[in-house]
Amino acid sequence: MQKQPLISVITPLYNYEKFIGGCIESVLAQTYPHVEMVIVDDESTDHSAEVVREYAQKYPQIHYIYQSGKKLGPWKMGVVPAINTAIQAAQGEYIAWLSADDLACPERLSHSLAVFTEQFPDDDRLAMVYADTYLEVHERECFDKVPLPLADVEKAFDTQGYVRWQSRDQDYGEGLLLQNFKNNVINGSTSLIRKCVFDEIGLFDSAYPLVHDYEMWMRMLLKGYRIQFLAEPLIISRIHTVNVPRWHACQQEAKQLIHKIWMDYALEELCLSPSAGSDERADFHSALGETFAEKRMFDLAISEFRRSMELSGRSDLYFDVYKQVVLSYLFPVYRLLRYGHRL
Repeated sequence: MQKQPLISVITPLYNYEKFIGGCIESVLAQTYPHVEMVIVDDESTDHSAEVVREYAQKYPQIHYIYQSGKKLGPWKMGVVPAINTAIQAAQGEYIAWLSADDLACPERLSHSLAVFTEQFPDDDRLAMVYADTYLEVHERECFDKVPLPLADVEKAFDTQGYVRWQSRDQDYGEGLLLQNFKNNVINGSTSLIRKCVFDEIGLFDSAYPLVHDYEMWMRMLLKGYRIQFLAEPLIISRIHTVNVPRWHACQQEAKQLIHKIWMDYALEELCLSPSAGSDERADFHSALGETFAEKRMFDLAISEFRRSMELSGRSDLYFDVYKQVVLSYLFPVYRLLRYGHRL
């Protein structure tokens, strides 16, 4: 009988004494038996260390690392060095990232691993499996930061239940590279990754402290690795005022990332087959133009629409540029009408 591989759950930690105990308990409750958990504490100033040390003394599969160093943003060394430290310390064949304020569903590891070992056992280019997410809203102050209809969020809060992140319930297949270029659709806290992949493409990049996960997924895809979606919610992401993302800063950093990718890679060659005709290629560049226009990166939008026009022979595509400019400014109004609040 083939030996079951060890899975290393990695968790960066900073001042989450309120949540880390539940996070650890959810890992201990996994149906998959061969698990270790590596927690890297970035000089927490609350009682997080005491909570983790108590678990580590009781359970030998819980490993606690205290990381000290210079201050970098809201963290000391930063979340990216903490994640990288955990990966380097991990002994498992697979790496499962779990944020300190999230909860893993009992089958989180077993179901994700089955995609590697049972569904695609011979696919060496399969680097990662990610899954859908439940959201648990802890504080009313966070309602306007959850990108779901307000009525659903209020119901989940009032009943102390969960709301499923429906926008992640899609399998893009071979179109994931283009889709993820447009917007990051992968929740890193649901990921299960072959550790050997990091040996080839490197660890997380500290140059992107806010969208380091987005950069890593794009790097995997651009290197020709495959990422598989599992249409099942496998974690509970607890939304609270401490972890509400800095949306504007994240968006600005994401823009820098996609601009760099656009400059460094021939996306058409990576996303389309060599046999793609001029119409398909024109549609591809038009889609990129719409993406850039929505993000208000109008110089790149114009460049892509111009390329689409050259391929299709259509002279009316410049109208799409102006249409997308208008829509990009109306987008916050749409979100207000759709979700009942402004993001």
